[in-house]
Amino acid sequence: MDSKPKMMLVRDAILEVTGMKISMVSAWRFCTVGQAGIRLRYWMLGGRKLTTIEEVTRWMDQVTAAREGGLPPVESAAKQAKRLSRVDRELDKEFA
Repeated sequence: MDSKPKMMLVRDAILEVTGMKISMVSAWRFCTVGQAGIRLRYWMLGGRKLTTIEEVTRWMDQVTAAREGGLPPVESAAKQAKRLSRVDRELDKEFA
């Protein structure tokens, strides 16, 4: 018996967990932009995004906790880089 989690399309995994159909745009957004600053973990196979039921459940738990104040939202790498760049410019002005 294989103990690896079953990989499936993101839309199918969300349907399996929630019983709700989502659009392809929503599936893409959950993986790339996220909700409450938290992105759904996925793997690419060709041009398709795959995930597991376990990852969807974990992601939903994290999003729920973040929206209810349980976890701080995770800052994306791009937002962090932009914020740090702004701080660097401000420090350069202050100490130049």
